[in-house]
Amino acid sequence: MKAPGFSPRSHQVEIVERYQSRIGVVARCKLMLYRSTATLRWTALLSLSLGAAMLVGQEAQPVQSNQPRKVTNPLLVNITGCLKKNAASGGFSISDQNGQNWELTSKKVDLAGQVFHTVSVTGHPSAKSEAPEGKSEQGQKPGSGNQRLALDVTELEMISPSCTR
Repeated sequence: MKAPGFSPRSHQVEIVERYQSRIGVVARCKLMLYRSTATLRWTALLSLSLGAAMLVGQEAQPVQSNQPRKVTNPLLVNITGCLKKNAASGGFSISDQNGQNWELTSKKVDLAGQVFHTVSVTGHPSAKSEAPEGKSEQGQKPGSGNQRLALDVTELEMISPSCTR
């Protein structure tokens, strides 16, 4: 005997419907997962693109400053010798071990108090303009190069109170 309301056909339909509904739930979950993954990928791509654009924009902007840029000379030179004062120009000079005469200037060090002392000076070298033709400073030969040696003294150490060794 068959149970009332039971038919093999209705039972098969019920099983198929349950199976399809389960497949539908799984399919919907997979679709939602795919959509959220795709959304995350697009969000990440958009964030990286905007970040890169902002970095490029920062590099392209010129630096504006009201203060002039100061160029510094990182090279330091140390010369030991007798500090002399040039009577004609009122400037200071020192000769190095090679016999080259250096004109000294300084805003940080008092050179006048160490005249005719053996000193060790440290500073940034610079080139002075060419001396007039035929004229030369003590220790230099006329026509020896286009530039005179100059040193902006940043440090001074007295070695001896006299220039004799």
